[in-house]
Amino acid sequence: MGVLSNVRRCPDCVADSKWLDVAAGLLPDGETRELLKHAAQCGYCGPLLKRAAETLTDEVTPSEETSLASLSSARPEWRRNMATTLRGGMRLLRPPSVQELLAQAYTEYRTLEVRIDGATYAQVRERSADKSDKSPSLLQAEALIGEKLNKNPNDPTWLQAHARANLMDGNYEAAIESLQHALEEEPDSPGLLTDLGSAYFLRAESGNRTADLGNAIESFDQALAKSPEDPVALFNRAVACERMCLYAEAIHGWECYLRVDPQGEWPDDARKRLATLKQKRQ
Repeated sequence: MGVLSNVRRCPDCVADSKWLDVAAGLLPDGETRELLKHAAQCGYCGPLLKRAAETLTDEVTPSEETSLASLSSARPEWRRNMATTLRGGMRLLRPPSVQELLAQAYTEYRTLEVRIDGATYAQVRERSADKSDKSPSLLQAEALIGEKLNKNPNDPTWLQAHARANLMDGNYEAAIESLQHALEEEPDSPGLLTDLGSAYFLRAESGNRTADLGNAIESFDQALAKSPEDPVALFNRAVACERMCLYAEAIHGWECYLRVDPQGEWPDDARKRLATLKQKRQ
């Protein structure tokens, strides 16, 4: 955010004094949001916003505190919205990580019953027979993964990313190979063990390989022994227990998951599954 001497105003830049209004929360939320997006990308206005914020950090008098308390920026919801806007502005300044790309691809085109870390909830869709029908995020992730693995084929981070991309592509054998290779480098990684369990589960589903369901549950158990409150491992293990018709074990698994992760769309899905299982058991 430092001032660069060779940076000049652009046509979209506002008056310098406007940034004091932004920093003080004096403008409507919509206008503030648009100005913050501009400042996040503008080498001229970004430092002005920083300077305005610093100007307003001096101690205030009691009467000023009373005035400030009435501003929109004093409300918790305004601050939450501002934090979201600032995160969005920062994303404009850097490319998404491979983990973010994979999570986005999962949510855009979810074909897996099991979860991957970082992905938000989406309804499961039928996998397209057309292999070229891929999420743009997945294509971008695959290009990045290929480039990194060419340079360092034993890096566990990129082997795991490669495995997740293969899971979304339906290449379960390749995913298992990548994860087993990664576990040679990091044998105690809960994330790798969880993804390996997911890969075994999906291979079992695709080829009616009952033994792989047992391998999946064993891998989830190993992950949970190292990270007992990992919501992804708990969720995926309960799904695998359901598929093996281990109803009592699956019910216990969903209850454990909901104690760890009680709110949101994933827990809502878990509650529906739990209710269905209890009916089946009766």
